[in-house]
Amino acid sequence: MCSSDLLYGSIKRPNVFKSKVKSFDARAALAVPGVVKVKAIDAGVVALAHDYWTAQKAARLIDVTWDEGDGASLSTQAFFNDYRALSQTPGLLAEDIGDAERILGQAKDVVEAVYEMPYLAHATMEPMNCTAEVTDTQCNIWVGTQYQSNDRTLAAKALGFDESQVVIHRTLMGGSFGRRASKTADYVVEAVQAAEGEGRPVQIIWSREEDIRQGGHYRPLFVHRLKGCVDDSGFPLAWHQRVVGQSIMQHTKHDPAYMVRGMDIYSLDGCLQEPFGVFPYGTSYQIPHHRIESHNPPKVGVYPHEWRAVGHTHTGMAYECFLDELAHQGGQDPMDVRLKLCAEHPRMRPLLDKLREVSDWGAPMTAGRGRGMAARIYSVSPIANAVEVTVADDGTYTVDRIVCVVDCGFAVNPLGVESQIHGGIMLGLNAVAFGAIDISEGQVRQSNFHDYLPLRFHQMPKVEVHIMPSDAPPTGVGEQSTTAIGPAVANAIFNATGDRVRQFPLARHGYVLKS
Repeated sequence: MCSSDLLYGSIKRPNVFKSKVKSFDARAALAVPGVVKVKAIDAGVVALAHDYWTAQKAARLIDVTWDEGDGASLSTQAFFNDYRALSQTPGLLAEDIGDAERILGQAKDVVEAVYEMPYLAHATMEPMNCTAEVTDTQCNIWVGTQYQSNDRTLAAKALGFDESQVVIHRTLMGGSFGRRASKTADYVVEAVQAAEGEGRPVQIIWSREEDIRQGGHYRPLFVHRLKGCVDDSGFPLAWHQRVVGQSIMQHTKHDPAYMVRGMDIYSLDGCLQEPFGVFPYGTSYQIPHHRIESHNPPKVGVYPHEWRAVGHTHTGMAYECFLDELAHQGGQDPMDVRLKLCAEHPRMRPLLDKLREVSDWGAPMTAGRGRGMAARIYSVSPIANAVEVTVADDGTYTVDRIVCVVDCGFAVNPLGVESQIHGGIMLGLNAVAFGAIDISEGQVRQSNFHDYLPLRFHQMPKVEVHIMPSDAPPTGVGEQSTTAIGPAVANAIFNATGDRVRQFPLARHGYVLKS
């Protein structure tokens, strides 16, 4: 690829999901010096120029008439309403241990709660980008990607090529994870379509506004409806949970491996006590009567997409917070409840013993301060956090201390483990504090870091990391630490205030992380 031949592309995208180009007027765009061509592709209308800023300026000047279809009817409020209603109906049965329905039907004091988690954007530091060169017989693609095989398949399909005619050159710079595991290969296909017929390479660069507002690939919105009761000793006896949210894997090339009896195992990961599908682990807890049901509503408008720790970013919130609700109902300490429920687990039990010790769990807290915890198993590695917060009278709060204990098997590089944990905790704390994508009239309302807030350096507390000694094979820490921080913070705020938040982020309920 010769850089002097490179063209840059910027795309005029629809604001309303599912919109298609009906017609466009490119006269104003083509009048900008340096603009080479304007043409329609599947994503919208692309302006090609000798530099990105010229292409971006030109794209803004393209007058597009859109066919919005029924996209303008989409809204997060409608999704939540529909999912709440669906959560009151029986779903596909994922797990049925004991007889939860009978026990809950006979219990005098049943705790019920609905937890709701919004869409989340990746908002990567490097927005999406891809370079492609298309000839009559071959397509070369230069891209940071996690999903080369799928990218090649969909690029070939877009061109009518055999897959052998498409070559992916995977760059070593740029985040090649998360958002770059697109099931639609959107940012790759856009570059391929923009380069087709040009006889030279074309690089498509997204703005951050495109990534947040118009990309449409978000962590799915979920509703969890839970019922539970405790035994005569105050420990969880029966648990019934319905999980409602769009499947990530359904109707993708991963469908055979990740869909079990019509259920996406990523939608349920973190809810089940027993292994499910290809995931060889459960929650580590053993509640005698435990029933989990699943609804995968249609994929409409938004593309459901993996976010760091995938299912645990919503299942962890619902499960660990409701577990604290049952502890409160039974008059039990949340740590004692978890220790009892995982008494037979060879890795989680010693890990929680360690957390109790290093976090000073039993130390008294002064007025306005609270302590909370959560424990998760994601991809085999157990992890748990204890969090201390201070909440002011106006609802603003600080996270004063985070203690994290992890069992990742043999720690080949302990400093690397700590770094991964710090990054994962930052993402999880950011999400529970501020994270939400809102849609109304088919349009995303957030656009950049002024309204999709990132965590600031001075808001990030010190994290104490304790790695359990182990001779077991390494089992990973890359995403584990995102799983437990959110519910631990929510549980700490309850401990400090007596107020239980069930719809996130916290900022929308008056609990604002101090800036």
